[in-house]
Amino acid sequence: MNIRRHLPKPVERKLIQARIEAEIYELLRIQLRQDNVQIADFIEAAAKAYLEERAKKRKDEK
Repeated sequence: MNIRRHLPKPVERKLIQARIEAEIYELLRIQLRQDNVQIADFIEAAAKAYLEERAKKRKDEK
């Protein structure tokens, strides 16, 4: 039995591979966007805490 007969032709294999790669890139793009949102939220929270701490120190100095 020749397994090669049951495999997709080279052009079909390339199309399948391109579809898979496009799906992977889309998933990575979505993940990167989610990571960026989490990083932005972290930076915002850190900046807010820093500014509150600075305001508290200034208040204590007066």
